[in-house]
Amino acid sequence: MDDPLRDRRPPREWAAASQVIEISEKIRCFDQLSTIIEADLIALDAAKIAAGWRDLMVTGTLDYGFADAQEDVAALEISLAAEITAVCQRHLWIYARRWMMKNRI
Repeated sequence: MDDPLRDRRPPREWAAASQVIEISEKIRCFDQLSTIIEADLIALDAAKIAAGWRDLMVTGTLDYGFADAQEDVAALEISLAAEITAVCQRHLWIYARRWMMKNRI
């Protein structure tokens, strides 16, 4: 199956198709996200961080449509989430940190 994200089409064409693309990839596939998460985790003791956190999944959707009733302005709504479990060294409790991003452009 072809990767729809590699299909070079104008935004208006994506919007007209009301295309929804589901994403499910390892964190390591998202360079900037990996850097942000690593910066958060650096404050914790390395032994308290889930081994292989970069292999955990990022899930989400890209939802194409129109921003106006006349269908002149194409819109893209992005929703992504990743969850990593770690132990807080100060409070001695386990927590799951969920990184979520939702945006409409």
